[in-house]
Amino acid sequence: MKLGANNISAVKIGSTDVNKVYLGSNLVWEKAGGTLLLDLYPNAAAAYSLRKLRTAYTGSAIEARRSSDNAVQDIGFVGNELDTASLLTFANGGDVFVAKWYDQSGLNNDVGQVSGSAQPKIVSSGVVITTSGNYAIEFLGAARTLVNATFDNSTQVSSVFTIVKSTASVAQAITDGTDSASRQVSGYYSNAPSVFAISKGTTIKSAAPINTNMNLLSTFFDVNSDLYLNGAKIIDSVNAGSNTRQGFILGSAIGSAAPFKGSIFEVIVFDGQNKSSDRVAIESNINSHYNIYPYNFGNALYFDGTDDRLTFTNTDTFAGLNKMSFSFWTKDNNWAMSSMLSSSNRIFMRFDPVNANRVQLAFRTVDQGRKDYITSDIDPELVAGKNHWVIVYDGSQPILNDRIQLYLNSTLVIGVGSDIPTSLNSDVLRNFDIGGFFSNVMDGAINEFALDVGKALNQTEVNSLYNLGDGADYISAIGTPYIYCKMNEADGALTALNEGTLAVNGTLVNFFTPPAYFKPYI
Repeated sequence: MKLGANNISAVKIGSTDVNKVYLGSNLVWEKAGGTLLLDLYPNAAAAYSLRKLRTAYTGSAIEARRSSDNAVQDIGFVGNELDTASLLTFANGGDVFVAKWYDQSGLNNDVGQVSGSAQPKIVSSGVVITTSGNYAIEFLGAARTLVNATFDNSTQVSSVFTIVKSTASVAQAITDGTDSASRQVSGYYSNAPSVFAISKGTTIKSAAPINTNMNLLSTFFDVNSDLYLNGAKIIDSVNAGSNTRQGFILGSAIGSAAPFKGSIFEVIVFDGQNKSSDRVAIESNINSHYNIYPYNFGNALYFDGTDDRLTFTNTDTFAGLNKMSFSFWTKDNNWAMSSMLSSSNRIFMRFDPVNANRVQLAFRTVDQGRKDYITSDIDPELVAGKNHWVIVYDGSQPILNDRIQLYLNSTLVIGVGSDIPTSLNSDVLRNFDIGGFFSNVMDGAINEFALDVGKALNQTEVNSLYNLGDGADYISAIGTPYIYCKMNEADGALTALNEGTLAVNGTLVNFFTPPAYFKPYI
């Protein structure tokens, strides 16, 4: 395709690369080369992965060593994925360790380990190790490292993308250099407090607590450095020192200090380059393969875990109503003490402070008193992701049916009929809060919140809202609720409906003018 007499080599929409252009149903232009990650974003200094990252790469993924006789064999790819059939044949029912992880960049910056006792594992008892549904190399936290002593970076600029899942909350280094005077530490898990951090001579700690989820860490070392966690910036333009890097260690710090304990899926290094302008596209490619964060919140209502909450006034006019539904999406950072919604302590939902990994739903009226209902155990990994919650109250149901229901991602996790009144009293929704009450405040984000009075959502409606994702419009799918707020994930435009006013930490604001707490959040 040409623009005048000039050939077009690249097409972008904003900062996003376009691979194909159609005129109607006809393909009129296609980006030259392949469509793997390093085809689209070339010139990496090193790229380690169990998936193929560059079409022109013809080498293997790993050099594998089996424990039964210490034999070694290169294992490559079938298509663009790890050749697990050959790997399992080689394993012969035993354990297999990684002696070398090959660099797919074309620069031969492989990382390896001669000592068998220091090699990470990839097959356990004849089963390929998978974590969160992805093939992974398991670092056991006891001096398991892969090293290249000559893979240097003579500049203080580098972009490092790491996909990891830690199983511990102790100090851990994912990558480092081999010389104490020339180190660039990316994706560093520090403790006291346990937060993500980076260092290029000066350790900079983020405010984001470490977790045991699968994470994509994007580090941009420069004069001022940045760190992103699953697309959200957690260290913003700070001076982390001016070190260059001598050598490269994967899986610990120098001298096997702060060994990483968990799974490493992929590491891509662009030395001498700040790839922040390509960050979104590279992260999107990685996330599409690994499904690290299935939904991207974009712009959302963010709560800082300290004192943020939204209070809707004039919500005490529901006396006599016997149906009500809440629908909202959450992304929570702190399971322990986080309340997602409450109504002057009449109805509230929070992560249970007594029973770990459970959710508490409380319903209290003047005449009935407070009733607490607790879910069974819920996978913390699930709740740490993006989730859809629905609370349904239907007082018209017989007492043997479920008058109160709580759904998590369309699955019923609480259903109770006894001791639930047939209608609401005047107190039940007075000064309704989103994001917490008293000391139980949310650390995370909420988007598309709907309170529908006079309506009890059924299972089909709950399913439809979840299956359409948070991009679905409650108003279009179900109807106009009493209270509604949703931010457009792309541009932050706010849609809101409420007959009263909104209080933010006690200060009344115009609901239709988003204040500072509305911001991008992943």
